[in-house]
Amino acid sequence: MKNVLSLFTMLAIGLASFAQTVNVTFNMDMSNSDFPNADYDNVVINGSWNAWGAWGITLADEDGDGIWSGSAEFDQNSQIEFVIALTGPADGWGGWGFVYNASGLPCALPNTNNYYVAVGDVPTSVTLCPGTCDTTCSVLLDDISLTWQVDMNEE
Repeated sequence: MKNVLSLFTMLAIGLASFAQTVNVTFNMDMSNSDFPNADYDNVVINGSWNAWGAWGITLADEDGDGIWSGSAEFDQNSQIEFVIALTGPADGWGGWGFVYNASGLPCALPNTNNYYVAVGDVPTSVTLCPGTCDTTCSVLLDDISLTWQVDMNEE
């Protein structure tokens, strides 16, 4: 009986400590930025879930459309803070070369400079134009030459 009770206790502790996780996909629209480039050729998401360690989630642009994506599992019903970092030869691939955060933006976690996501109980995605709260980056137009003709006659 003592062995059965011990086994039951160990099983209960094991099940209680098994946190359910949810997949979160990060999509960063880098299409109108100067990154990635030869100096910073990797896009990563660094954040609170790994004590702000470098190389948190490595993103990739598999189809060349400028949207860099990557996923990770997070504890269900949690909140994570994050920034978008560019890394490469210029910073020795340290994981923190150039950072986009949410400093001064309405989508920043209050009292921080960080983006954040509330992780619920279903898979979710975070889509951003880095350095903004927008989900897509506006299209940048080439310089346009305009000529104005003003009729100054008082007719």
